[in-house]
Amino acid sequence: MEFRDLTADDIEVRVQSVKQNGLILLLYKNARVDMSILDETVGTLNWQREHYEVKGRMYCRVSIWDEARNQWVWKADCGTESNTEAEKGEASDSFKRA
Repeated sequence: MEFRDLTADDIEVRVQSVKQNGLILLLYKNARVDMSILDETVGTLNWQREHYEVKGRMYCRVSIWDEARNQWVWKADCGTESNTEAEKGEASDSFKRA
């Protein structure tokens, strides 16, 4: 199974700060990009995600159906809060990391 590379259309840009000598831009992808890539690669019914909390940290587990083994294969990771929407950012980050 091979996932496609990101395209320029997958990347969003936000101005972080503006100073007299220039500005700082943030380049990022949102969780919808990852969901689209999973849909394209494994199919909409062959992956799932679950968010859960451990010791106050938001985790996400992403599972992909392995037809050859007839079982779900999963990976999990935790996220960090974002500066704009802390809880939403933490959930999104945990999904993208997983």
